[in-house]
Amino acid sequence: MVVDGIPGRRYREPGVGNIIFSPDESTVAYWAKADDSGFMMVVDGEDGKVYDVLNIGDPVISQDGSHVAYVVNSNDGAFVVLDGEEGNKYQNIWGLTFSLDGRLAYVASDEREEGVVHLVVVDGKEDQTYQRQEGYGQGIKSGPKFSPDGKHIAYIAKDGDGDEFVVVNSIQHTNPWTSLEQTLVWDSADQFHYIGQNDSGVYLVTAVIPTD
Repeated sequence: MVVDGIPGRRYREPGVGNIIFSPDESTVAYWAKADDSGFMMVVDGEDGKVYDVLNIGDPVISQDGSHVAYVVNSNDGAFVVLDGEEGNKYQNIWGLTFSLDGRLAYVASDEREEGVVHLVVVDGKEDQTYQRQEGYGQGIKSGPKFSPDGKHIAYIAKDGDGDEFVVVNSIQHTNPWTSLEQTLVWDSADQFHYIGQNDSGVYLVTAVIPTD
């Protein structure tokens, strides 16, 4: 591995994964094959803990390079490692995202008493669960997305065959749309937009978060 023209250590096949830089280019990270078995995350040339698992995901790095997160996928589930600390185990995890001020959120699926559910995890805490039945477009459909200042988080969810919600800061907001596009876009610290559709047409919807 060579960074800025400086040769580093060699790794066994399959070598290393995608090389990810932080947005400010202060930190570089990638997964690598361990010497014996398993995989590890390498951050700024420092080898992390070795996991003897199926694989580990590409790293996600915060804006200022001070936080690194990734998913470890094993035979019995998946968990997030944030700055070396392991989170709870779920069946599957995806959608890791940092806010500009370093908060971490992601989507997980898991088997619970009510069946397979999706949930968003923010700062290590679980949000409301949504059932994922045998149908398209159920569970967590979009997001999570942080506002530019990191104070708010929004995503789109559908609870099985039931209602569809825009969820903002863990509060469910029902909507008059028969379907929602799967993308939320923040326009400012307290406003975002999305596309909604019903029998009368397709609409650009702007949502404003009230200030205290």
